[in-house]
Amino acid sequence: MILIKIIKNEGGWRKMKNLVYILMLTTLLSCNNKKQQHPTDMDTSEQINENHVNKSIEMQIEKKEKPINFAEYIKLTNCTITTDYSVPNIINRVIGINDDEPPIGQSIENNSLRFIWGGFQIVLRNDIPLNKDIIIIAKNSKNEFNRKLNLKPIQKSLFDNYSDNNDVLGFYDNVLFENKFWLHDGNRWQFTVNSNDIILLSGEIPSNLTTSMVFEKLDETPFAKNNLSSVSLFRKYTYRCIKEDTELVVIYNLDNHTYRPILYLIPDKNGTAEYIDIGICWNDEKVRGVYLFKNYEIDKLPTEEEMYAILGSIEVK
Repeated sequence: MILIKIIKNEGGWRKMKNLVYILMLTTLLSCNNKKQQHPTDMDTSEQINENHVNKSIEMQIEKKEKPINFAEYIKLTNCTITTDYSVPNIINRVIGINDDEPPIGQSIENNSLRFIWGGFQIVLRNDIPLNKDIIIIAKNSKNEFNRKLNLKPIQKSLFDNYSDNNDVLGFYDNVLFENKFWLHDGNRWQFTVNSNDIILLSGEIPSNLTTSMVFEKLDETPFAKNNLSSVSLFRKYTYRCIKEDTELVVIYNLDNHTYRPILYLIPDKNGTAEYIDIGICWNDEKVRGVYLFKNYEIDKLPTEEEMYAILGSIEVK
């Protein structure tokens, strides 16, 4: 209707042509702008997102692959860090230790001692005089120590404590025994189990020699365990090892069942003591984990990767 009116008017055809030209030009300009601007905007947005993702991936890779500088976060005293030596990794063979249960199922006929992890187990008959203290005495040519036994009953099964069966087949106690090398005289400890003047059991203690340990406070007796299995950040500890057999101390860090050497230490051997004390403090969250200390003679350093059960590792919490 608008076009018909325009055509009927004077000069209507000329006006209509001009209007058509204007409409066509406006449409072309609008389409051209969309073609030029839309891809550009999309490219910019996609580029920003792509750059952000790439930067995030790079940061994650850098964070994962950047090694920890253990020397920066572990404070050590009485030693010097060296890079002159190297030893291979140690692969940890995981084992289970559950050897401290008492014998069950039959009456104890003879008093006995047997080795368990971390010490030994004393097993006694059920006719011992319970109204008197039962004492174990351990001695060698250098020292003598004693400890009162905390005897527990041995019954027919592990479930007798929860039943009406009160038959006692004997008694036992698990005794920690840390054979510290500076208390040792080179021979096995001799022991007796006494009830006043009555000797219930005697013999030798089959205990392994402890040649190194990490401790916070020291108790100078074999009946107290000082070697720690876990330590805390920002606290001071001591690594003690035998001087005679130590020229190099290696600190390992556990990584997926493998202990990898991270620090090599030349200990200071000043003084006349038969042991070396190295001070250590883990000073950052980055160095939480499990560690192992081993002392070596230089001409006896391992040359090949080995696999065995690691006992005596330390967890830093």
